[in-house]
Amino acid sequence: MKFKKLFIPVIFLSKLVFAEDYMVRHGDTLSGIAAIHNISLEKLKEINDLDGDRIRIGQKLYVGDYRNHIVRNGENLALIAKKYGIGVDELKRINSLKNDRIYPGQKLNIYDFSEHIVARGESLVSIAGRYNMKIEDLRDLNDLNGDVIRVGQTLKVGQIRTHKVKSGENLGLIAKKYSTTTGELRRINNLKDSRIYPGQELKITGSTLTPKVGAVASTGNLDFYWPVQWRGVNSSWGYRTHPVSGKRGSFHTGVDLKAAMNTPVKSAEGGTVRIAGWLRGYGKTVVIDHPNGYSTWYAHLDKIDVRAGQKVDRATKIAESGQTGNVTGPHLHFEVRINNKSVDPIRYRG
Repeated sequence: MKFKKLFIPVIFLSKLVFAEDYMVRHGDTLSGIAAIHNISLEKLKEINDLDGDRIRIGQKLYVGDYRNHIVRNGENLALIAKKYGIGVDELKRINSLKNDRIYPGQKLNIYDFSEHIVARGESLVSIAGRYNMKIEDLRDLNDLNGDVIRVGQTLKVGQIRTHKVKSGENLGLIAKKYSTTTGELRRINNLKDSRIYPGQELKITGSTLTPKVGAVASTGNLDFYWPVQWRGVNSSWGYRTHPVSGKRGSFHTGVDLKAAMNTPVKSAEGGTVRIAGWLRGYGKTVVIDHPNGYSTWYAHLDKIDVRAGQKVDRATKIAESGQTGNVTGPHLHFEVRINNKSVDPIRYRG
């Protein structure tokens, strides 16, 4: 019998760098890192097992979407489940795993539901409306007795359906049908035990949900007020050679609009200021949260005229353009994000 030689590529897993890892640099703060990656400071501490705000240059922090986890070398399901405070069986159920085998680089879902971090000025009513939920369902999903919530609090948000129990059904069969657990069904329906009866209506927790987006936005016809007077674009959205580092294939998450020093910068739409200050690379920056999961980013500013938590109207002067951060000259870096995913701002130019 002849044997063929097999050439098997060897990957040294310790050298793998995952996109969700961030390397702390000089001048970074934990709050700044949390802001730029749209993670609450509390959640950033939690997922990195940090007791305080101290970080060191060269330290690796996990900054990915905390509703997912990229498996690292040496990790197993038990360690990951413990990290996120859920059971191994729940982790297997969410990811449709038949056994405990996982591999480095594998992406695991951590929660069945999206999460919403309460911002200043929000109420339970406004959050329920944003996600097209009944306020009673929002309370049930988060075990809330009243309407009191606090800034920075993390709430589960998701659609809740109903199921009318049929003759011969039990809680286990219904849980299997909707890919949930009997424990979750009992919790969401306030059941003391597993007894149910034909005709009974049960609430069923839904899967991952994103904020509802209006029909105009979904067709790409949403009109934003352009933040500076149109003079053209220095650099478009998408892949490019970075003008400062010279790195090829870097992704530009916004557009660089031509603007002389101290050109008035106006808000593209009404909303609430999330960030008004310095961000690494971006320089002086303003970030405004708008309805339906939209946010707009204005960077490399010379002067900022608003503060975090302030509500602004469409076309309000919020800053003046400049050349702070990593730039080669004065301009306005403008971003549009939907649920923190960047899209081409030119699509929304009025």
